[in-house]
Amino acid sequence: MKQLRIYLASLALIAVVSEGHADDRQDVLDAMATLNAGWNSVDYAVIKASLSEDFNFFHVYGNLLEEPNWDGVKQWLDTGPKINIQPFHQDVRINGSTAIYTAYERVSINNPDGESVNQTRRITGVYFKQKGRWIMVHWHGSLLTPVNPE
Repeated sequence: MKQLRIYLASLALIAVVSEGHADDRQDVLDAMATLNAGWNSVDYAVIKASLSEDFNFFHVYGNLLEEPNWDGVKQWLDTGPKINIQPFHQDVRINGSTAIYTAYERVSINNPDGESVNQTRRITGVYFKQKGRWIMVHWHGSLLTPVNPE
């Protein structure tokens, strides 16, 4: 009987821990969806609020590690580009207060000057949980070939 109680208590603990991870996983997916919605609606405030103060990234063009030029981002967004970022094959791995988000993205950007960009990317976002909120601290993107893996 004692072994049965220990077994049931262990199952309950596993269920609670798993549920916490499931909630965290969904919270990270929601945080990424909010960031993408910010880009897609050209909403500077949403974009900036989704990223940590010390956010950095490796861009798809192979640049060295960068930090955003927020004035330049705002100026570009103010020109009114049409942005469409559609993620697929999303995954989230939680490790304590750190989460690794991975996905593929189809990206379409149409600038008012007529220049357009169409890309398929593989991306990784590193999230950290601060005060109960998942916030992105690092992003790494790379272009894919072939461009549209299924």
